[in-house]
Amino acid sequence: MAAQRQFTGEAARRLETLIGRYPNAELQVPAVIPTLDVIVPEGNPALLLSRRPDIAGAEARVAAAGLRAEQARLAMLPSLRLTASAGTNTVEFADAFDPERIAANLIASLVQPLFTGGQLDAQRDLAVAQAESAVANYAATALDAWREVEDALAADTFLASQEDAQARALEEARLAEDLAERQYTSGTITIFNLIDAQTRRLTAESQLVTAQASRATNRISYHLALGGGLPTGTASAQSAISNSDTDAARSGRS
Repeated sequence: MAAQRQFTGEAARRLETLIGRYPNAELQVPAVIPTLDVIVPEGNPALLLSRRPDIAGAEARVAAAGLRAEQARLAMLPSLRLTASAGTNTVEFADAFDPERIAANLIASLVQPLFTGGQLDAQRDLAVAQAESAVANYAATALDAWREVEDALAADTFLASQEDAQARALEEARLAEDLAERQYTSGTITIFNLIDAQTRRLTAESQLVTAQASRATNRISYHLALGGGLPTGTASAQSAISNSDTDAARSGRS
């Protein structure tokens, strides 16, 4: 019990540090793990590209190489949506998100029209190499971001099933404990049988709490994978979102 209190205090101080409060372990937390609803997948990849700090850093390196970060973001947007379904494992999905294919497409669309002013070959080759490196890093960073989101979506499905199974196991253990108590009172079983039933119930309770905690932790991972909170609402992000929606509408009419 003392070790658990120490662990709880350390966790509270870490959270207080993260939110900018003095770490005195006075953070108020719920007594029970909250009940979680099913995740509704974030449907627009433009939102993910607009609010992840690591993607923002990769976009800054793209801009430093002489390219337009907004154009790179639009070129990265696939026609797919985050789904957390078995369809994300299809060959088509894997082909669409192949890193080499994405980097090649971005480089072809962004680097080629960049240098048209009769620059010296050596300067052009150096600039193209720097741009290619920045674009490849940007593509890899964006792919990692989508992977983290898809991992969290898939994990939530499995963890929800595990939580349900543990809840059923706990209910069965409680019923078995009630039966054992009645049988012990009537003298048909020994105290050891009763203790065994109580131990199974306590074990089932612990396993359910562990399953709930794992799902809550995964939900935090999902929140972080999305960049946290709502979209930043920056002009470039909103432009990327509106342009991608416009492109989708045009392709739907054609």
